[in-house]
Amino acid sequence: MTNLEQIMKCYSDNEPIDPNWDNKSMSYDTTRYNWAELFLQAAREIKPGLTRLEDLHLYFATEELLELRKKFEKICNSSEFARLVDAYIEEYFDPLLPHTNYMIQRTPGIRLMVPDQEKKGRLLTFHTGYWTGYGKSMTYTVWTPITKAFDSNTMQVMSWEDTKEVISDIHTHQYDMDRVQTECEKRSWPVNLDYGQAWLFNQGHLHGNINNTTGVSRVSFDTRMALKGEEFGYQSRQFL
Repeated sequence: MTNLEQIMKCYSDNEPIDPNWDNKSMSYDTTRYNWAELFLQAAREIKPGLTRLEDLHLYFATEELLELRKKFEKICNSSEFARLVDAYIEEYFDPLLPHTNYMIQRTPGIRLMVPDQEKKGRLLTFHTGYWTGYGKSMTYTVWTPITKAFDSNTMQVMSWEDTKEVISDIHTHQYDMDRVQTECEKRSWPVNLDYGQAWLFNQGHLHGNINNTTGVSRVSFDTRMALKGEEFGYQSRQFL
């Protein structure tokens, strides 16, 4: 079976999508899981004048964002952060998984979105996890913004039904990436969340960013869960 056939099979199977992971929000306790303070203090080690993560773009030039990302990634790779994420997943999201025999992604993905990022060549276009090596059994994703996420500075998502239709069109008509972005923007909507809320979705959902015109930076991280004993693609190394 070719990679394309494998991708299309993920959408053609008759199994319904788990409603708990079909674009749902969840609130959590920020006194127990104060992600914003953790990352803000790390950023302040580089730029002491920074008082909130939403203002990153006012303190960090584009070429300095790589240093900041590396600092944030060091946090995400720490054993302390891993223990905190494990507790976070167990407390809020474990009950929503099909069974308790699962693995949590070893290193969450940290995302920085500054205003007008398209002009800086930093636009994360629409995609699905099936395109980037995640198998069908490891699609449970918790997206946690650690700043207010709204309008054009937040993740844009599509419904499951729209995703299946657009995916079919993309592969049938061989859309280039510009056409993919255009078609997805027509049928997507912004995930508007306050700090203290997370978004639950499936890696099969088409999701991505549009140009951030809010004038506000956004920071977020995403964590995926993989069901043990099932095929979950070549990205499995992220869970070992």
